[in-house]
Amino acid sequence: MGWNDWNTFNCDVSEKLIKETADVIVSSGLKAAGYEYVNIDDCWMAPQRDASGNLKADPVKFPSGIKAVADYVHAKGLKLGIYQSASTNTCKGLPGSLGYEKQDAKSFAAWEVDFLKYDNCWHTQGVAAQQRFTAMRDALRAAGRPIVYSMSNYGLDGVTSWGPSTGHMWRTEDDILLDWKSVLTNYRSNVGLASIGGPGGWNDPDMLQVGRGLTYEQDKSHFSLWAQMAAPLIAGNDLRSASTQTLSILGNRKVIAVDQDPLGRQGVRISSQGGLDVLAKPLANGDVSVVLFNSTDAPARISTTAARAGLPAAASYTLDDLWADTLRTTTGSISADVPAHGVVMYRVSAAVPDSVTLAAGGDGTLWNRTGVFDTNHYGAGWTRAGGTEMTRLTSTGTGRTVRYYGVAGGRVYGQDLDTGTGAWSGWHELPGGATGVRDISAARVGNVVHLQIAGWDGSMWSQTADYDAGRFNPQWTLVPSAGKTDLTALASVASGTLVRVYGVAYGRVYGQDLNTVTGAWSGWQELPGGATGVKDIAASLVGTTVHLQIIGGDGALWTQTGDYNAGRFNPAWTSGGGSGLKRLTSTTEGTNVHVYATTADGVRHTGLNTRNGSWTAWQQLPGEAIALADLTASTTAD
Repeated sequence: MGWNDWNTFNCDVSEKLIKETADVIVSSGLKAAGYEYVNIDDCWMAPQRDASGNLKADPVKFPSGIKAVADYVHAKGLKLGIYQSASTNTCKGLPGSLGYEKQDAKSFAAWEVDFLKYDNCWHTQGVAAQQRFTAMRDALRAAGRPIVYSMSNYGLDGVTSWGPSTGHMWRTEDDILLDWKSVLTNYRSNVGLASIGGPGGWNDPDMLQVGRGLTYEQDKSHFSLWAQMAAPLIAGNDLRSASTQTLSILGNRKVIAVDQDPLGRQGVRISSQGGLDVLAKPLANGDVSVVLFNSTDAPARISTTAARAGLPAAASYTLDDLWADTLRTTTGSISADVPAHGVVMYRVSAAVPDSVTLAAGGDGTLWNRTGVFDTNHYGAGWTRAGGTEMTRLTSTGTGRTVRYYGVAGGRVYGQDLDTGTGAWSGWHELPGGATGVRDISAARVGNVVHLQIAGWDGSMWSQTADYDAGRFNPQWTLVPSAGKTDLTALASVASGTLVRVYGVAYGRVYGQDLNTVTGAWSGWQELPGGATGVKDIAASLVGTTVHLQIIGGDGALWTQTGDYNAGRFNPAWTSGGGSGLKRLTSTTEGTNVHVYATTADGVRHTGLNTRNGSWTAWQQLPGEAIALADLTASTTAD
């Protein structure tokens, strides 16, 4: 985050302007809001290099030299940026760095520059862009000073393929102009590149035009979209004369927090129709930023849902309007009347569950109990829930209702629990006539429950149902096995429109995904870490991080995490302690993961604080010891 002189001043740059702007960044509160870099663009240098080939500052514009300006900026607690070009000349015809990369990088380091904008104007002598930009990257690394490397080649030459390995940020479109159509052009070029940018390297749709003549709604939209796309926020107006309204936009800390979120994920456009866009950006604490954007010339109502935006199932959600600074709750619908060229931007939080319902099969019947996370109290013991003996269980829930699915006699049954009244609906066999079922898992996408079972032959089958109505499809569908035909345990999680399923086959752990929009499965892939002899598996989702737990061949808990959207997992499993564990389940409470495991003596519990990585000591739940065959947990909120 910072400021650059080009959009407003072009070549009319000076030492005085840079110092005065640094003063205003501090006095206006922008520094406190996160603005850090004061960047000098083209026209700062003398027309010729010195006798030794070194760059010189223009003696009229910068009479004290660049080092003195850097010292002034640093004394304000800010950082200084400078400009050069990967060509024989800069865009305004001054000496470029082509052939002088090492020499210029040493000068920048000696002047204690913190940021380099590297342009792509004029004569390139036939040298490919990647080669020219890589040469400066290597020179900066050799210069011995940390310098942010911003590559400004307008999204050309395939920069999105080599930019992440070359610079810290790379332009994805031509220069932005003081024109609404130009803002839209740069937005639309950048919004589809979410899979490329991330921590350490950022897609750059160019500097901000906020406060330079666009309308108030356009300025808010411009700033919101750049923040949602995790783009660099580089102001380009004259901050010395900025209005209170402009400073309120540039200084909106809630919007800035979305842009600077440590997870570093670029927002994804999840719908676009007739100039009405919805963007969702996952955040580090499990919240999701949702932008409803109206690029048309007339007001419009824009709607989406919490599930579509990638939030977990919950009884309710809090919508924090980042511009109106108001809060409201919803059961899942996210909608607003959006003005022409405007946005509504929400930070959406799922209601944090405050209680957990455990159900266990064994001893010829079903048992259940509830616990409260805040007090870590699980009551005196198990309550007999009745029904057929369950050998395998899974569940999913929202609000006060928990839907249970179980395997009894190799067949699949379902029933519901109203946690408010304690009333059970009674078991009923699911359609499809499945027999010999080994294990079962469930995940919910919106209002659709996705069930997966491991059949008698170890293959996986799936079925879906309407969650509210409880109606299931009349038959199970065989999922392509890709050679994995000995599944003994299953677990699944869902976010957005994806279901990720994890299974144990031949004692090893595999995963595959279901795209619920197309119905396509990705095929099984073994997870890294080389786990063997695995007895059971559980999975939970916190934000965009999947937390997997397994019982290893040693009867202890082992864990691993993965990036949900990218599908990348850590290369090794980590010990979670415990001993004599037989079956697993897990659930989440905000940013905490709770793991429950059966043993010969009943059920034990441990918890993970995902923010600091610490586990609680294993705790034995009170109550009589029951020979439990399986265990499932669902969280509910009031």
